[in-house]
Amino acid sequence: MRQATSAPGHPVNANAPTGRGFTLLELTVVLAIIGVLTATVVLSITDAGRHRHLRAEAERLARLVELARDEALRGNEIWGLTVDEGAFAFQRYDYASGDWVEVTERPFSTRPAEEAVLFEIATRFEDEKRLADRFAALKAEEDAQSFVAEDEDASPNVAIYPGGDMTPFKVTVFLRGADEDDESAWLAFTDGVGRVRALSIREADTDDQRRLLADFDWR
Repeated sequence: MRQATSAPGHPVNANAPTGRGFTLLELTVVLAIIGVLTATVVLSITDAGRHRHLRAEAERLARLVELARDEALRGNEIWGLTVDEGAFAFQRYDYASGDWVEVTERPFSTRPAEEAVLFEIATRFEDEKRLADRFAALKAEEDAQSFVAEDEDASPNVAIYPGGDMTPFKVTVFLRGADEDDESAWLAFTDGVGRVRALSIREADTDDQRRLLADFDWR
């Protein structure tokens, strides 16, 4: 067999590399790109997880308020909703004692939200008088006056009446360290008659019921 030559009188080494390898600079650039892509994917997963937490908490609140409405209707009772910074709780009004009693039965028992999730509630300002009027219709007038004057601090943010209506409210569910208007926030809200809705803050801006609520005087 005739041996290949690269030049007259110079045989070719068959084991010699035919191309050049990556330089240190090229490897560094490739590793940097991989690092940026990995960080982007991780952040996307983290943001998606936080978004799911906010949605889950807003939907849980909406669902439980509707269940409490059903209980108030069925038992001819007045229920309450109290919203704290990182949790919410339900109460029943005890006609005999004139006190609000926390509901500890599942699924209404208090359960704090995820550590990074916060709640902020607003209700219609005029509803404090409406609440007193409803108590006056359901009980003796002096009891209704006592409820507003003496038990204001212990009263819930939202009253759910035996007729199925309730205090109009909006609860913003957002991440600790973020603003309530952050685009990742969620809302649970009702005009007091319609069902409690849970929508992202972006979706809520185009919702008909939400636009009606914008005319309320909130506190």
